[in-house]
Amino acid sequence: MAEFDRYGRLRNPGISSTAPINNITHVQNSRSSSIFAPWDWFNDLIIGIGNFIAGSTEAIIGILAAIIMLGGIIMAIVFLFSVWTQYSFWGALAITIIGGGIGYYVFMIILGVVYWIVAVSLAILRFIFYNAYTLLITIVIVFGITQCNNHKNNVNRQPVRSSIMAPVITHYRCTSKTRLNIRQEPYTTSPIVGKIDRADIVEGLEIRNGFVHVRHRGVDGWASLRYLTSIE
Repeated sequence: MAEFDRYGRLRNPGISSTAPINNITHVQNSRSSSIFAPWDWFNDLIIGIGNFIAGSTEAIIGILAAIIMLGGIIMAIVFLFSVWTQYSFWGALAITIIGGGIGYYVFMIILGVVYWIVAVSLAILRFIFYNAYTLLITIVIVFGITQCNNHKNNVNRQPVRSSIMAPVITHYRCTSKTRLNIRQEPYTTSPIVGKIDRADIVEGLEIRNGFVHVRHRGVDGWASLRYLTSIE
């Protein structure tokens, strides 16, 4: 309550100045909380999902184990029925004992593998839904990996340009006194497929075994380099 002295002056002026400051602080806090309220709600939702996964891990594994066990029992019943109807007593008994032992260890191995796979998968899900930040980080990583794979696939699908260069053509003049033979292969015993007249100019593509791969008047074959002179 405000008090005044004998001159009419206010003895405790701080009362009037404190209240507005508190009101301003309260308004600022309420505005800040209203801005972050959707994010807090989303974060609480993700945390709730993660806690549900963590609390349901054992139950989920138990249900899967029960399903696998039921399937194993059904298979065992079918196996025993087929054995005892097809074999004699002692034969069926021996098969049942051996098959039962093998089936037990196979079932335990399968159950252990399934338990490990489910436990690891649920642990990864629990980490992803640990809070909103881990969920967003996981989404960004998965999106980045997907884009990288798409980029690699697009690069692999692009046509590969051929790096084979066109053959270099060299022109030759025939210096043989008689018509020069064009053979099918670069050997003296190869069949003759054409002739080159003296002073004719031919196109040469490559040299092999003392012969030039020539093209002359529509004939493609090999002529002796000894009687050809390059004019380039």
